[in-house]
Amino acid sequence: MSWIVRFQPASARAVSGGLLDDRPALVSRIWDLGANAIVEQPATDATASAALIAGFDDPASAHRAVRMAADWGYSATVDPVDTPWHSDAPSQVTISTIRGPVALTLIAGPTFGHGSHPTTELALELLSRSVNLDRPPGRVLDLGTGSGVLAIAAHHLGAKSITAIDLDPAAVDTAKANFEANGVVARCSTVAAEDLVGESGEFDTVLINVLVSAHERLAPSVGRLLARRGRLIVSGFLEHQQTRVINAYQRARPTLRELTTVSRDEWIGSLLGQPPGYPPPESEPATADAG
Repeated sequence: MSWIVRFQPASARAVSGGLLDDRPALVSRIWDLGANAIVEQPATDATASAALIAGFDDPASAHRAVRMAADWGYSATVDPVDTPWHSDAPSQVTISTIRGPVALTLIAGPTFGHGSHPTTELALELLSRSVNLDRPPGRVLDLGTGSGVLAIAAHHLGAKSITAIDLDPAAVDTAKANFEANGVVARCSTVAAEDLVGESGEFDTVLINVLVSAHERLAPSVGRLLARRGRLIVSGFLEHQQTRVINAYQRARPTLRELTTVSRDEWIGSLLGQPPGYPPPESEPATADAG
């Protein structure tokens, strides 16, 4: 048994596109209450406002969400369903890129990474910042791809190639559907990071939005797979866990440094890479004369 909560704006505070100004904060709060999926139901006409639909695994969390809705200017109803609920209806996630805003079409499926959770938003922001900083993503590895949202964003930001992996077969199926819906060509499979053989130092950008224990498990593989001047974007952990995560990756690759850190609520995301000027010119491999 699952429970579906439908949130409908109770006032005329809708802004362009049928979204409320405070929608991202509301979505974050719904996740915090234990939602297993959240999708946007598009407005049916220009005068209507978009609704949010969330699935919950227990009635107490669903009813807390209903009570909370009024504080955000929403009305909400809850309905039980006989089977575990998630929505295969596509939703829209907009990301900022050096080419301007890009709308992604996502089927959430039974996976994490729907684009609205703070950890996903932080990873998307860091990816865009990394590209705006000085270079495109290059060869991208998305570890724990979930819905595939980060890999799709990397595609729109000019990725040269994309490899997306997840240990959950359902996540791989969802990511593949999302790649097809967004015109993204990617290798996508359930292979584990430690089993990516023959690809040491191959990836210019590695994206990882997972729990802190998974970061610690993946760090040695990331140290091997990340290119010499590669960038690492990590999210999925809380403020008090940041040192633990950073230390794990620096043990695997001692030259990594925090280049940028962003936060939302209590969540943290970090961009790691080589410090400016590293490696020094004299350590670069010699180049043979053309003649």
